[in-house]
This record gives sequence, structure tokens and C-alpha cells, in this order.
Amino acid sequence: MFGGDGLRVAPSIENFDLPVMIAVAIACVPFLASGHLLARWEGAVFLAYYALYAAYLVFGVQQHAALPLLGRMTAWFVLPITALTMIVVVLRALRRSFPARG
Repeated sequence: MFGGDGLRVAPSIENFDLPVMIAVAIACVPFLASGHLLARWEGAVFLAYYALYAAYLVFGVQQHAALPLLGRMTAWFVLPITALTMIVVVLRALRRSFPARG
């Protein structure tokens, strides 16, 4: 670790695992800011993401033919659902922080 060559990291970690970890960390920020409340549907979204991630890893090791389809599905379905989930959580937290006066 302290040697001149540094720490060798597999390209798959740099290209896939690290971006996924960063995305999950960013996706958790609204939940942490909202008093650590997580609705069942939000928990189901995170569980589905984990299942998708595990499937992607297994398909990648096996060089399965469905791997490109899984990658496209992730880009066109999972990313918009993640953005929508984060917006809902942030809006819900803001609504609780600034209740309507009436």
C-alpha cells in the first residue's frame, strides 16, 4: 500500500463496482436527511437494485448472453426510477420540514 507501485485495482472494479457504490451512497443521502425513514416501497426499490446488481455480477462471470440487455435495462429503467425515488424522498422531507400553514 505504501510502495511505489500503489494498490492494484481490477478494471472491473473501476468500471462497474465503484460507480455503483458511489451511486448507492448518493441515493442514500435523502434517506439520511429525512430522519432515517424508509417506506416499504423504497426498501423494495433498494432490494430490487441489490438483486439486479447480483444478477449483473453473475451474468458477467458467466459471460451470459443477457448481459448487454441487463446493462441497457439498467440505463433506461433503473436510473430514471432512482431519480424519481430520490425526488419523492426529498420532497417528502421538505414537506415535513416546512409544513403548510392553514
